[in-house]
Amino acid sequence: MRLGPAYYRNPSLVTQVRAVLGGGWRTKLQPQALIFFGRYAKGWSVLDRLGEIKVPTLVIAGASDFVFPPEAQHDLASRIPNARLHLVERAGHDPWLENPDDFFPVLRSFLSAEAAGVVRAAVA
Repeated sequence: MRLGPAYYRNPSLVTQVRAVLGGGWRTKLQPQALIFFGRYAKGWSVLDRLGEIKVPTLVIAGASDFVFPPEAQHDLASRIPNARLHLVERAGHDPWLENPDDFFPVLRSFLSAEAAGVVRAAVA
């Protein structure tokens, strides 16, 4: 229950039980990986290299995410050339679960537009 607010806009026991039963909290992460990262990756960041990204990029996140809040998403998108940012309303850290009606149409539109661009470029 302590993790709920980090992942859900309106956490409840029912929400979290559904997530667990649906397989949403499974991970194969080994503690050794976190220990290694904690010891050797202090100060590590890719922020100064985001400008090197040359592919179309969609940054999509929950508007109520306090793990990576909207300010962080704006900063991320502003550092990637021509990135598109979409904040999913009524969603926290897992916007595809909390507001799929907002999340998936935006994702589909982005992917469709990019696929159409690839086809146009191949034909030209």
